[in-house]
Amino acid sequence: RDIEKQSLKPLLPSVYEQSPGSFIGYDVKSQPYVLYRSCRYSIPQSLAYSRIYFKVVSGKIYIYDNDRKYICVHNISERKGSFNQLPEHKRDTEGDWITIAEELRSKWNCYDFQHFINGVKRENSRHTAKQLKAINRYLDAMRPDKTLVAEVMEECCENYRYTFSQFKTVFDFHFARLHASSDAVAILATEAVEYKGLDTYEKAFNERIAKAGVTV
Repeated sequence: RDIEKQSLKPLLPSVYEQSPGSFIGYDVKSQPYVLYRSCRYSIPQSLAYSRIYFKVVSGKIYIYDNDRKYICVHNISERKGSFNQLPEHKRDTEGDWITIAEELRSKWNCYDFQHFINGVKRENSRHTAKQLKAINRYLDAMRPDKTLVAEVMEECCENYRYTFSQFKTVFDFHFARLHASSDAVAILATEAVEYKGLDTYEKAFNERIAKAGVTV
């Protein structure tokens, strides 16, 4: 029996488990959990504000990162609305934000860097590490020029934009300004605030003058 046991090999994964179509995409918000059938399953804190993938096989939920790299596995809970957390997914300690801030500094240090970090910490006192990790991961994915990041941080400080979503909005606008057509930048700029060029007001002014019969 023992000899036979030593000769056994792991079961080959099923076609379903390996097929790309079996992955289900999920956008994680500030809370590092995956929602599946009213239950939440924990993932590492570092994956907050990211896209992950999961699949359910034989009573277990397998979770993968955006590159389909395996992260963890949970047993499917029978309790509706339950929160299921693995021991290794406990909340970040208070000092974690310092480590990630220094990692950001090593890559993107600029005149307004410390001002920006202080703002993130002040406005997100309970989630500082998660916010900074999301910013760090996004910048690593975008690989921008250091000058661009400096401009973004300067604007964020001037307008009190200290969450990841706000930082991303400012970054995307500056990135589009550098890499997209002028029309695309104009569209992006008007998404949040309605804007009319001076020529619009000049045209309206001339029409009113003409109707009044006044010569200028």
